[in-house]
Amino acid sequence: MAETTDLLVIGAGVFGLWTARAAARAGMRVILAEADIPGAGASGGLVGALTPHQPDRWRPFKQFQFDGLVTLGARAAELAAETGIDPGHARCGRITPLVDERSRERALAHSRAAREVWSGAAEFEVLDSVPQGAQGLIAPEAAPFGVVRDTLSGRIGPRALVEALAHSVSRMAQIRSGWRLRSLAARDGVARFDRGDISAGHVVLAAGWGCLDFLPASCLPEDGRSGPGVKGQAALLAARADPGAPVIQANGIYIVPHADGRIAVGSTSEKTWRADGPDARLDALVETAASLAPALRGAEVVERWAGIRPRAPGREPLVGPLPGAPRLVLATGGYKIGFSIAHLVGDAVCTMIAGHGRPSGLPDSFTPEAHGLRAEERRI
Repeated sequence: MAETTDLLVIGAGVFGLWTARAAARAGMRVILAEADIPGAGASGGLVGALTPHQPDRWRPFKQFQFDGLVTLGARAAELAAETGIDPGHARCGRITPLVDERSRERALAHSRAAREVWSGAAEFEVLDSVPQGAQGLIAPEAAPFGVVRDTLSGRIGPRALVEALAHSVSRMAQIRSGWRLRSLAARDGVARFDRGDISAGHVVLAAGWGCLDFLPASCLPEDGRSGPGVKGQAALLAARADPGAPVIQANGIYIVPHADGRIAVGSTSEKTWRADGPDARLDALVETAASLAPALRGAEVVERWAGIRPRAPGREPLVGPLPGAPRLVLATGGYKIGFSIAHLVGDAVCTMIAGHGRPSGLPDSFTPEAHGLRAEERRI
């Protein structure tokens, strides 16, 4: 006979952990099931950069992430006070070098747009030279046309955040590590694991890039849209930096000084790959980062990491009930922005399963229907 609970969350990455925490705090009986251990997937990486989208062509998706960046600091502080574990959050800003006149002109246009849509909550400005706090993290020759500085960006310690969230959830709910999902009867709210069956009033599928594997093929998009995973590689270097130094973003690379003074570098974005682990592409990424940042030259690589980041079929995050199966809520696709919005996604999912409808701030572009997922005619 299946065990019963109010809410079953499948996947203990940041989406699943924030959702389980929100639901447990709302008084629901929650079981959080994870195939490995919390943060075993993309949420357990090294980089933790928190950077906004460009402020032009503003739309609900960008507003949602903006709201996440603005509110995450308070949520991280609350979590640290509750658990005694510092998630390593800092709104330290970001510096982006400008390499030609065209990039400078675009940056000036973005600066004007930011003054309008960011409403004074953060600054976006173009500087003629690398500011003092970023010296050593950008070689002057890498920014011949100045730099962009924004104060909305920041960083968080991925593993510290996962540890703090798991500690918080474990006080109010059950975390079951090593529970591997075998099948899912979405309309019935029954999940079959290798260790037993669980029947829940609602099921939240937050298992990262593997989420769509548990849905019938007839539910999935037919138009060949991208998804579900992108391989990312990163490295942690023993180079020292002021933990209040800004995030550097250049040439698709992030250089992130963390709270312990060490520096993370990442990441690749590989839609196809031969092996899941770190490889020569990471070596090339570290070399490129060192050419940008004098502080990284000759630094010891403390850890090499690779993981598969979830990218939903419609490219934006995928959050909401599966068509034809309202007891199953999907929460995945936080590719590149997952840490900045996961707490808001958790709140939104909790609101929906409590029967209060879809929150007004959750973009319609996040719905399964917007991603091309369809109702299943046969039993799901």
